[in-house]
Amino acid sequence: MEDDRGARAERLSHIDTAAAKRILDEASDRAEVMFTAGEPTLREDLPDLLEYARQVGYRQVGLISNGRRLSYAPYLDRLCRSGLNYVVISIHAPTARAHDGLTRTPGSFVQTCSGLANVQALRGRGGGLRFVTATVLNRRNLPVLAEHVRFLQGFDPDEMVLNVVQPVGGGARHFARLVPRAMEVVAGVQDAVGSLPSIPDNLRLLDLPRCVTNGLPPSLVGFVEAHEHFEPAGEVLAGATGENRGEGGEGEALVLVTKAGLDEVLRVKGPDCVRCVLDAQCDGVWRRYAEAHGFNEFRPVVG
Repeated sequence: MEDDRGARAERLSHIDTAAAKRILDEASDRAEVMFTAGEPTLREDLPDLLEYARQVGYRQVGLISNGRRLSYAPYLDRLCRSGLNYVVISIHAPTARAHDGLTRTPGSFVQTCSGLANVQALRGRGGGLRFVTATVLNRRNLPVLAEHVRFLQGFDPDEMVLNVVQPVGGGARHFARLVPRAMEVVAGVQDAVGSLPSIPDNLRLLDLPRCVTNGLPPSLVGFVEAHEHFEPAGEVLAGATGENRGEGGEGEALVLVTKAGLDEVLRVKGPDCVRCVLDAQCDGVWRRYAEAHGFNEFRPVVG
Protein backbone atom coordinates (compact mmCIF):
# COMPACT_ATOMS: atom_id res chain seq x y z
CA MET A 1 0.00 0.00 0.00
CA GLU A 2 2.88 2.33 0.69
CA ASP A 3 3.57 4.81 -2.09
CA ASP A 4 6.44 6.73 -0.49
CA ARG A 5 8.39 4.56 1.91
CA GLY A 6 11.05 7.18 2.60
CA ALA A 7 8.59 9.89 3.63
CA ARG A 8 6.62 7.46 5.76
CA ALA A 9 9.75 6.27 7.53
CA GLU A 10 10.66 9.88 8.25
CA ARG A 11 7.24 10.65 9.74
CA LEU A 12 7.17 7.49 11.85
CA SER A 13 10.64 8.27 13.19
CA HIS A 14 9.01 11.16 15.06
CA ILE A 15 7.46 8.61 17.39
CA ASP A 16 10.57 8.37 19.53
CA THR A 17 11.18 6.01 22.46
CA ALA A 18 9.68 8.37 25.03
CA ALA A 19 6.54 8.95 22.94
CA ALA A 20 6.08 5.21 22.38
CA LYS A 21 6.37 4.55 26.12
CA ARG A 22 3.77 7.25 26.84
CA ILE A 23 1.39 5.51 24.45
CA LEU A 24 2.01 2.19 26.23
CA ASP A 25 1.40 3.83 29.61
CA GLU A 26 -1.85 5.54 28.62
CA ALA A 27 -3.66 2.54 27.12
CA SER A 28 -6.61 1.55 29.31
CA ASP A 29 -6.71 -2.07 28.14
CA ARG A 30 -3.32 -3.75 28.31
CA ALA A 31 -4.28 -7.11 26.87
CA GLU A 32 -2.37 -6.82 23.60
CA VAL A 33 0.04 -4.50 21.82
CA MET A 34 1.43 -4.94 18.31
CA PHE A 35 4.51 -3.16 16.98
CA THR A 36 3.93 -2.51 13.29
CA ALA A 37 4.01 0.15 10.53
CA GLY A 38 6.88 0.17 8.07
CA GLU A 39 9.37 -2.33 9.51
CA PRO A 40 9.67 -2.19 13.32
CA THR A 41 12.86 -4.26 13.44
CA LEU A 42 14.70 -1.30 11.87
CA ARG A 43 14.21 0.59 15.15
CA GLU A 44 17.12 0.05 17.49
CA ASP A 45 14.87 0.74 20.49
CA LEU A 46 12.52 -2.18 19.67
CA PRO A 47 13.93 -4.56 22.34
CA ASP A 48 13.62 -1.78 24.93
CA LEU A 49 10.00 -1.12 23.94
CA LEU A 50 9.11 -4.82 24.03
CA GLU A 51 10.58 -5.12 27.52
CA TYR A 52 8.74 -2.00 28.67
CA ALA A 53 5.42 -3.34 27.33
CA ARG A 54 5.91 -6.52 29.31
CA GLN A 55 6.86 -4.61 32.45
CA VAL A 56 3.73 -2.41 32.42
CA GLY A 57 1.42 -5.39 32.04
CA TYR A 58 0.67 -6.26 28.42
CA ARG A 59 -0.07 -9.97 28.27
CA GLN A 60 0.48 -10.31 24.52
CA VAL A 61 3.40 -8.40 23.05
CA GLY A 62 3.46 -8.79 19.30
CA LEU A 63 5.39 -7.81 16.19
CA ILE A 64 4.32 -7.58 12.54
CA SER A 65 7.42 -7.87 10.38
CA ASN A 66 8.73 -8.83 6.96
CA GLY A 67 10.92 -11.27 8.89
CA ARG A 68 14.17 -10.28 7.22
CA ARG A 69 16.03 -9.19 10.35
CA LEU A 70 14.74 -12.30 12.11
CA SER A 71 17.08 -14.22 9.80
CA TYR A 72 19.71 -13.28 12.41
CA ALA A 73 18.93 -15.85 15.12
CA PRO A 74 20.64 -13.94 17.98
CA TYR A 75 18.46 -10.91 17.21
CA LEU A 76 15.29 -13.02 17.32
CA ASP A 77 16.43 -14.53 20.62
CA ARG A 78 17.02 -11.03 22.00
CA LEU A 79 13.50 -9.93 21.05
CA CYS A 80 11.98 -12.94 22.76
CA ARG A 81 14.03 -12.40 25.92
CA SER A 82 12.78 -8.80 25.89
CA GLY A 83 9.15 -9.88 25.95
CA LEU A 84 8.06 -10.78 22.41
CA ASN A 85 5.54 -13.64 22.52
CA TYR A 86 3.63 -13.18 19.24
CA VAL A 87 5.07 -12.67 15.75
CA VAL A 88 3.32 -12.15 12.41
CA ILE A 89 5.60 -12.54 9.38
CA SER A 90 4.51 -11.25 5.98
CA ILE A 91 5.32 -13.49 3.03
CA HIS A 92 3.49 -13.16 -0.27
CA ALA A 93 4.53 -15.98 -2.60
CA PRO A 94 6.27 -19.38 -2.55
CA THR A 95 9.15 -18.40 -4.86
CA ALA A 96 11.83 -15.72 -4.79
CA ARG A 97 10.83 -14.31 -8.16
CA ALA A 98 7.20 -13.80 -7.19
CA HIS A 99 7.77 -12.61 -3.62
CA ASP A 100 10.64 -10.26 -4.49
CA GLY A 101 8.60 -8.83 -7.35
CA LEU A 102 5.76 -7.97 -5.00
CA THR A 103 8.02 -6.52 -2.30
CA ARG A 104 10.18 -4.76 -4.91
CA THR A 105 13.19 -5.93 -2.90
CA PRO A 106 15.60 -8.44 -4.48
CA GLY A 107 16.82 -10.95 -1.92
CA SER A 108 13.93 -10.41 0.48
CA PHE A 109 12.50 -13.91 -0.05
CA VAL A 110 15.69 -15.64 1.04
CA GLN A 111 15.98 -13.53 4.18
CA THR A 112 12.29 -13.90 5.06
CA CYS A 113 12.47 -17.67 4.65
CA SER A 114 15.50 -17.73 6.94
CA GLY A 115 13.51 -15.70 9.47
CA LEU A 116 10.60 -18.15 9.22
CA ALA A 117 12.97 -21.06 9.76
CA ASN A 118 14.49 -19.37 12.81
CA VAL A 119 11.06 -18.81 14.32
CA GLN A 120 10.16 -22.43 13.67
CA ALA A 121 13.39 -23.62 15.30
CA LEU A 122 12.89 -21.37 18.32
CA ARG A 123 9.36 -22.69 18.82
CA GLY A 124 10.73 -26.20 18.63
CA ARG A 125 12.86 -25.39 21.66
CA GLY A 126 9.78 -24.20 23.60
CA GLY A 127 9.03 -20.75 24.92
CA GLY A 128 5.43 -20.22 23.88
CA LEU A 129 5.94 -17.90 20.89
CA ARG A 130 2.74 -17.54 18.88
CA PHE A 131 3.53 -17.57 15.15
CA VAL A 132 1.32 -16.37 12.28
CA THR A 133 2.05 -15.84 8.59
CA ALA A 134 0.33 -13.06 6.63
CA THR A 135 -0.11 -13.07 2.85
CA VAL A 136 -1.72 -10.28 0.82
CA LEU A 137 -3.69 -11.90 -2.00
CA ASN A 138 -3.51 -10.15 -5.35
CA ARG A 139 -3.60 -10.95 -9.06
CA ARG A 140 0.03 -12.07 -9.07
CA ASN A 141 -0.04 -14.65 -6.28
CA LEU A 142 -3.64 -15.90 -6.42
CA PRO A 143 -2.83 -18.41 -9.22
CA VAL A 144 -0.15 -20.09 -7.05
CA LEU A 145 -2.12 -20.05 -3.79
CA ALA A 146 -2.21 -23.84 -3.37
CA GLU A 147 1.57 -24.02 -3.77
CA HIS A 148 1.93 -21.13 -1.33
CA VAL A 149 -0.21 -22.78 1.36
CA ARG A 150 1.81 -26.01 1.07
CA PHE A 151 4.99 -23.94 1.33
CA LEU A 152 3.76 -22.16 4.47
CA GLN A 153 2.71 -25.43 6.10
CA GLY A 154 6.38 -26.44 6.06
CA PHE A 155 7.06 -23.81 8.74
CA ASP A 156 4.22 -25.05 11.01
CA PRO A 157 2.63 -21.67 11.91
CA ASP A 158 -0.28 -21.39 14.32
CA GLU A 159 -2.26 -19.57 11.64
CA MET A 160 -1.87 -18.78 7.95
CA VAL A 161 -3.75 -15.53 7.29
CA LEU A 162 -4.79 -14.48 3.78
CA ASN A 163 -5.59 -10.78 3.53
CA VAL A 164 -7.11 -9.21 0.43
CA VAL A 165 -5.06 -6.37 -1.04
CA GLN A 166 -6.36 -2.99 0.13
CA PRO A 167 -7.03 -0.56 -2.77
CA VAL A 168 -5.40 2.41 -1.04
CA GLY A 169 -2.00 3.99 -1.66
CA GLY A 170 -0.07 1.80 -4.07
CA GLY A 171 -3.02 -0.61 -4.12
CA ALA A 172 -5.17 2.15 -5.59
CA ARG A 173 -2.51 3.35 -8.02
CA HIS A 174 -2.01 -0.19 -9.39
CA PHE A 175 -5.66 -1.19 -8.94
CA ALA A 176 -6.17 -2.80 -12.35
CA ARG A 177 -2.96 -4.82 -12.16
CA LEU A 178 -3.16 -5.95 -8.54
CA VAL A 179 -6.71 -6.03 -7.17
CA PRO A 180 -8.75 -9.14 -8.12
CA ARG A 181 -12.52 -9.28 -8.06
CA ALA A 182 -13.99 -10.55 -4.80
CA MET A 183 -15.46 -13.64 -6.44
CA GLU A 184 -12.09 -14.36 -8.07
CA VAL A 185 -10.54 -14.45 -4.62
CA VAL A 186 -13.21 -16.82 -3.31
CA ALA A 187 -12.85 -19.09 -6.36
CA GLY A 188 -9.06 -19.04 -6.01
CA VAL A 189 -9.26 -20.04 -2.34
CA GLN A 190 -11.77 -22.79 -3.16
CA ASP A 191 -9.50 -24.16 -5.90
CA ALA A 192 -6.46 -24.01 -3.63
CA VAL A 193 -7.99 -25.87 -0.70
CA GLY A 194 -9.63 -28.30 -3.10
CA SER A 195 -6.20 -29.37 -4.33
CA LEU A 196 -4.96 -30.07 -0.80
CA PRO A 197 -5.48 -33.40 1.02
CA SER A 198 -7.72 -31.57 3.52
CA ILE A 199 -8.69 -28.03 4.43
CA PRO A 200 -6.03 -26.70 6.81
CA ASP A 201 -7.71 -25.90 10.11
CA ASN A 202 -5.33 -22.96 10.62
CA LEU A 203 -6.00 -21.19 7.27
CA ARG A 204 -8.00 -17.92 7.45
CA LEU A 205 -9.32 -15.64 4.71
CA LEU A 206 -9.88 -12.05 5.91
CA ASP A 207 -11.31 -8.80 4.67
CA LEU A 208 -13.95 -9.81 2.13
CA PRO A 209 -17.66 -8.92 2.51
CA ARG A 210 -19.37 -11.74 4.37
CA CYS A 211 -21.94 -12.39 1.64
CA VAL A 212 -19.30 -13.58 -0.85
CA THR A 213 -17.59 -15.85 1.71
CA ASN A 214 -20.84 -17.35 2.97
CA GLY A 215 -20.35 -20.48 0.84
CA LEU A 216 -16.85 -21.21 2.15
CA PRO A 217 -16.28 -23.62 5.05
CA PRO A 218 -16.83 -21.56 8.21
CA SER A 219 -13.37 -22.46 9.54
CA LEU A 220 -11.78 -20.61 6.59
CA VAL A 221 -13.47 -17.26 7.17
CA GLY A 222 -11.75 -14.94 9.61
CA PHE A 223 -12.30 -11.31 10.55
CA VAL A 224 -10.23 -8.17 10.98
CA GLU A 225 -9.82 -7.42 14.67
CA ALA A 226 -10.92 -4.11 16.10
CA HIS A 227 -7.85 -2.04 16.85
CA GLU A 228 -6.58 1.44 17.50
CA HIS A 229 -3.18 2.87 16.71
CA PHE A 230 -1.23 6.10 16.87
CA GLU A 231 0.33 8.01 13.99
CA PRO A 232 1.78 11.44 13.37
CA ALA A 233 -1.02 13.90 12.62
CA GLY A 234 0.09 14.42 9.02
CA GLU A 235 -0.04 10.70 8.27
CA VAL A 236 -3.72 9.91 8.68
CA LEU A 237 -6.76 10.39 6.50
CA ALA A 238 -9.07 13.30 7.19
CA GLY A 239 -12.15 12.03 8.99
CA ALA A 240 -10.47 8.90 10.31
CA THR A 241 -8.75 10.47 13.28
CA GLY A 242 -9.82 10.45 16.86
CA GLU A 243 -8.44 12.34 19.82
CA ASN A 244 -5.09 14.07 19.84
CA ARG A 245 -2.70 12.30 22.19
CA GLY A 246 -0.09 15.02 22.62
CA GLU A 247 3.40 15.12 21.25
CA GLY A 248 5.65 12.60 19.66
CA GLY A 249 9.32 13.25 19.17
CA GLU A 250 10.48 16.57 17.74
CA GLY A 251 7.15 18.19 18.64
CA GLU A 252 5.12 16.04 16.24
CA ALA A 253 1.49 15.68 17.32
CA LEU A 254 0.17 12.11 17.54
CA VAL A 255 -3.44 11.15 16.94
CA LEU A 256 -5.42 8.07 17.82
CA VAL A 257 -6.82 6.22 14.78
CA THR A 258 -9.44 3.49 15.14
CA LYS A 259 -10.52 0.73 12.78
CA ALA A 260 -14.06 2.09 12.93
CA GLY A 261 -12.85 5.53 11.86
CA LEU A 262 -10.86 4.12 8.95
CA ASP A 263 -13.78 1.94 7.83
CA GLU A 264 -16.08 4.94 7.81
CA VAL A 265 -13.77 6.75 5.41
CA LEU A 266 -12.48 3.90 3.27
CA ARG A 267 -15.42 1.49 3.04
CA VAL A 268 -19.01 1.64 1.90
CA LYS A 269 -22.05 -0.63 1.87
CA GLY A 270 -24.49 -1.16 -0.97
CA PRO A 271 -28.20 -0.27 -0.95
CA ASP A 272 -29.22 -3.91 -0.32
CA CYS A 273 -26.85 -4.54 2.57
CA VAL A 274 -29.43 -3.52 5.17
CA ARG A 275 -31.45 -6.62 4.19
CA CYS A 276 -28.52 -8.99 4.79
CA VAL A 277 -28.53 -11.11 7.94
CA LEU A 278 -24.72 -10.82 7.96
CA ASP A 279 -24.72 -7.01 7.83
CA ALA A 280 -23.70 -6.54 11.46
CA GLN A 281 -20.69 -8.84 10.96
CA CYS A 282 -19.55 -7.18 7.73
CA ASP A 283 -17.06 -4.32 7.31
CA GLY A 284 -18.41 -3.51 3.85
CA VAL A 285 -16.70 -2.98 0.50
CA TRP A 286 -13.60 -0.88 -0.11
CA ARG A 287 -14.85 2.42 -1.52
CA ARG A 288 -12.32 2.37 -4.36
CA TYR A 289 -13.45 -1.16 -5.29
CA ALA A 290 -17.13 -0.16 -5.30
CA GLU A 291 -16.35 2.83 -7.51
CA ALA A 292 -14.73 0.48 -10.04
CA HIS A 293 -17.09 -2.50 -9.92
CA GLY A 294 -20.29 -1.55 -8.13
CA PHE A 295 -22.19 -3.95 -5.88
CA ASN A 296 -23.46 -6.63 -8.26
CA GLU A 297 -21.21 -9.31 -6.67
CA PHE A 298 -22.54 -8.57 -3.21
CA ARG A 299 -25.99 -10.08 -2.80
CA PRO A 300 -27.65 -9.97 0.62
CA VAL A 301 -28.05 -13.20 2.55
CA VAL A 302 -31.68 -13.26 3.63
CA GLY A 303 -34.04 -15.57 5.50
